[in-house]
Amino acid sequence: MKKIFYFLALTFSLVLFNSCEEDSAELKYVSFESGTYKFGVNLDASSTREIKVYATKKMDSDRTFAIRVNTTATTADPTSYVVPTTVTIPADSNMGSFNVTISDVNLDAGDVKDLVIEFVGDEEYYNGNSITLKVSELCPLNEVFVYFAFDAYGEETSWELQDSLGNTVASGGEDGAYDGLSELEIPLCLEDGTYTLTVYDVYGDGMFDGNIEGSFKLYGGTTIYALGGGNFGESSSTTFSLP
Repeated sequence: MKKIFYFLALTFSLVLFNSCEEDSAELKYVSFESGTYKFGVNLDASSTREIKVYATKKMDSDRTFAIRVNTTATTADPTSYVVPTTVTIPADSNMGSFNVTISDVNLDAGDVKDLVIEFVGDEEYYNGNSITLKVSELCPLNEVFVYFAFDAYGEETSWELQDSLGNTVASGGEDGAYDGLSELEIPLCLEDGTYTLTVYDVYGDGMFDGNIEGSFKLYGGTTIYALGGGNFGESSSTTFSLP
């Protein structure tokens, strides 16, 4: 009797295993190459990039999938981009691609706009997550970045960048704009010259809340032009030159 029980158990296990293998073999999945993609746009012009999609297996015929712009999640100007409505994966391949063209429309220096593209529901295939194109102007001058790692009170931090004549060329964080953020990076495109970065704290204890010590830096490539953080009081200023 015990032998019969073991035989039946083994038979059931083999059937279940084969059934799972068949389900796995039939799994059809299509997705974009990544979740986010940096997309630089030429100043006062347009740029085109190839976006790739991948399927789990090759087929002996072409496969076409419907795609669309998620207009709710997209912050890029609707007149700035051209996105096709379909993408095709050729026969005997598991990779396809489509081109996206974006123009410099309502993009200011330092802006980063989102263009979110997603698959339209397909009954035969599981669809991967959408892809977000992070759209910004390509900088023909000195591209630098202002980076903040905030303490628990990011809303207290603000900053401004002035040129040698005292003109403000960039700023941020006014009226508690960084409330709830843990970190932030802002791209800037600057001409050659001398600049002063000033970081302010409205409470007067810099970027230190007694527990978390925040910091900031302004850098380009591997060069750090300004660096600070911790309890610097009401403000901290650094003067530097580009290039």
